[in-house]
Amino acid sequence: MKSWSKGYDEGWTITTLRTPYYVKNVADEDIDALVHPNIFSLSDIKNVYFHSATASVSQGALSSCINVDRVVFYAPEAEEQTEAPVLQIAPMAFATNKKLVNVECDYLVPPVIEENVFNNETYKAGCLTVPEGTVELYSKANGWKNFSLITDGQQSSISQIEAEGNDCPAEYFDLQGRPVDHDHAAPGLYIRRQGSTSSKVVIR
Repeated sequence: MKSWSKGYDEGWTITTLRTPYYVKNVADEDIDALVHPNIFSLSDIKNVYFHSATASVSQGALSSCINVDRVVFYAPEAEEQTEAPVLQIAPMAFATNKKLVNVECDYLVPPVIEENVFNNETYKAGCLTVPEGTVELYSKANGWKNFSLITDGQQSSISQIEAEGNDCPAEYFDLQGRPVDHDHAAPGLYIRRQGSTSSKVVIR
């Protein structure tokens, strides 16, 4: 499935790509086949969603998608997980995606990955969003723990933090509701608020 940012008369542009269920092992040639780079530009893709049926992602799978800034890994439904293959993500799978800053993984148990699946820019400036209640699991899991910011994306119940407009910069608070400086905060669990949305995050 693809998303188009323009109408036919203006020239079609693919901005979002969802891998289909029948592409079990995703490699760069599979992305080429889905997008048809002789017709559409791979550099226009911003978002890539990996189907829950994905079994593996190869090295440099999105190497031609130089502007992708978000990837999402959908997990199989709970009743399907015992039969589904374990997701394998190759070393250096996203090493060339320098603009990748949003990674979402829907698996309750972190898939086993190497330390260098993502590049240093993604680990330093990116945000990893994981299922509710799994922040600590991911913060200890090889490869995933390298993200400086890990969040479960859930609303915080801390009443002292009042929400403001949705376009304001992100703010950070300790678990007692006291503001902290993200750049100088000690490693640990905090609350991240941006506009009306608050979530628990691990700062490493």
